[in-house]
Amino acid sequence: MEEAILLHLLDNSRYSPEDTAPMDLAQAGISRALGVRRSHISMSLDAAKSKDNVEEHLARVKGESRRRKCYYLTIQGKESAQNLKVNIGSEKISARLPDSTHFEGSLSELQEKTGFSLPRLALLVSDGTLKLPAVKKAASEIKVPEIENFVGREKEIEEMKNFFSGNAKILILNGMPGIGKTALVASAAKDLDIFWFDITEWSSTRNLANHLAGFLSRHGKTRMERYLEAREIPDIADLRDILLDLDFSLTMIFDDCQNASTSLGSLLRMMASASGDSENLKVGFLGRDIPDIMNFKQKLTDERTIQMTLAPLNDEDSNELLRGRGIDELALSRIVQQAGGHPLYLKLVGTGIDTPGEDIEDMLARMIYHNLSHRENVLLHLLSVFRHPAGSDALVDDSEDIVTLENLEKKCIIFNAGGWNMHNLVRDFYYSRQAPGERESRHEQVAEFYNAHSSGPDDEVEETFHLLKARDFESGTMNFIAGGQQWLSQGFVDEILYLADMLPDNYNNPEEEYNINFLIASAFDLIGDWDRASEYYGICFELATKLKDIDKEAAILRREGAILYRKGELADARNIFKKALDLLSDSTNKNLLAEIHGGLGVVHWRLGKSKSAREAHETDLEISNSGKDKSGIARALNNLGILDWESGDYGTALERYSRALELAEKLGDKKLVAILYSNIADVHRSKGENVEARRYYERCLELAEYLKFNWQVAEAYRGLAQVHGEKRTQYLQKSLAIFQQLGAEEDVKSIKEMMQ
Repeated sequence: MEEAILLHLLDNSRYSPEDTAPMDLAQAGISRALGVRRSHISMSLDAAKSKDNVEEHLARVKGESRRRKCYYLTIQGKESAQNLKVNIGSEKISARLPDSTHFEGSLSELQEKTGFSLPRLALLVSDGTLKLPAVKKAASEIKVPEIENFVGREKEIEEMKNFFSGNAKILILNGMPGIGKTALVASAAKDLDIFWFDITEWSSTRNLANHLAGFLSRHGKTRMERYLEAREIPDIADLRDILLDLDFSLTMIFDDCQNASTSLGSLLRMMASASGDSENLKVGFLGRDIPDIMNFKQKLTDERTIQMTLAPLNDEDSNELLRGRGIDELALSRIVQQAGGHPLYLKLVGTGIDTPGEDIEDMLARMIYHNLSHRENVLLHLLSVFRHPAGSDALVDDSEDIVTLENLEKKCIIFNAGGWNMHNLVRDFYYSRQAPGERESRHEQVAEFYNAHSSGPDDEVEETFHLLKARDFESGTMNFIAGGQQWLSQGFVDEILYLADMLPDNYNNPEEEYNINFLIASAFDLIGDWDRASEYYGICFELATKLKDIDKEAAILRREGAILYRKGELADARNIFKKALDLLSDSTNKNLLAEIHGGLGVVHWRLGKSKSAREAHETDLEISNSGKDKSGIARALNNLGILDWESGDYGTALERYSRALELAEKLGDKKLVAILYSNIADVHRSKGENVEARRYYERCLELAEYLKFNWQVAEAYRGLAQVHGEKRTQYLQKSLAIFQQLGAEEDVKSIKEMMQ
């Protein structure tokens, strides 16, 4: 096995630790390529490392959201592998090929003939004879779960068959944990050619798109695969265009949707939308809690949607399931009564039930906790602390513990789907059976893991959560302040507010208190809860005054001025912006000065003073250029583009928007990107290019909803209403409802006039 790994790594030796690596360099990929269990791979890698043939590095893996441990040959290892390749490749063997013809020759010749890798072939040789595995057809590569001992649910099975072969376009199936959602759909989908994707904490838009592109390529549709080769981060609108262009029937099933991140939720909404606009697409969503995936784009009729909450099994089916497991007839009625039709209970429970009235927690204690080794329970206690599936490297330190995890999987206590996970009932049981000190210690251990393996905001948020759970408030607060603004720009609004509630009420200093309250205010500001945003901005202004920090005072006034502008209180907004400029008369903070000029320009524009607006925006651009502030340059270009558009100079407007969009995308300013999508759409609408306008309004809507940028969501609906005649009233009603909720009176008045 150690030699096989060296040969495998030699085949991938063009990659270095600095490159984005293929999964083939991680343990999971090596295991898959060689067809050998992970535990054997781990032990053999340890042996190869001890001989200085292999090095271990943390590397970014294609299609994955976090870095993984990957393995590379040393100079010595590469030399050993090359010698092995020559020696093993020249070995003479005999084999029967998949087409039933007989082969006699060297392994290298057989490798060239069959396409199998040399190490995989060598592992299959026994006494000079090689038995090749059957060549899989493309359809067999689809990962529809294999279900054993499925019973009952005749009515639900018929509903599923109606979905797969009838007129329905969307399936929404939810239910309590362990109730059998996956088993039901997988049983109905048996032998069907569908795309099945299990959503885990590791899943990202890129990861899902990679899997879907591979599925489509096996069906001769390579457009998405070619697109992803050219784009590191796929655009959801582009993926939608590719799906709508498909000329064959595609059914997609997304399981465990409750695990979907905010960005992945946006992709699922796009899938639902696309299925309504194409006769070739069907999409199913399974989960404990289904994200809001049908809140725009189309309103499907009941005939086009199957929505079901899965109930427990009835007594007859419960009896059948237990009999299939070989449970004694004398114990059936008592177990069925205790299980209440819950398939997980029926799957875990054994014989020997002799405790009347035993509930699920008693059963878990007796059937699991008291029957496991100390080490197994230690691993389960640690796994219960994770909020999301955890990789082996997050749980164990040696290969023996890998075997322990695999044994727990065989006992149906945990499962591995992109990471080790456990049923929520088991998780809650193990989490509750820890003393506070033990729990805090494990949260600290998990925080250290996320710190060491962090690859972006998701991991940083998780690290902060576990630091606060570990009561390391100093480190947790520092993380919250340091990363909060970036998290907010990436759409982590709910996480910001959730973590803020976990922070202690007492702060170390006014500076820290200001930063925390400013983040909370910014989150409420983004979602349009302006009253609460103003409340927290007020606290920030008092703290800034106490700190005698004029820049902070002016920054708060700028935020308050923007809220007044959105509410339509333009005169007050103009006055507060001017007050902020007066405060900054002696300040060296040129970026903030430019930003306030930009805000004042927007108010002048809304007041109909185009000349004053242009002067303010040109001042913003001049200051931003002098300070090489790319964010400020993008902002000013966008605002000047609006004035060009209104004056009918569409070419200049699009040129400015294009430059601003390029900067905003490089900066990761998704909020400005959403605004620019809407503004670009406005220009195309004015030019009579409604198809292109609709495309950009839809991009704006998807991104704004992902960011929870409610103001821009309403703006996108308003724009769509003007280019989508048949849904005009529907979109205007959506826009009106949001503006009314925000308290944007001027916009409410404008929408009502459009509706008349």
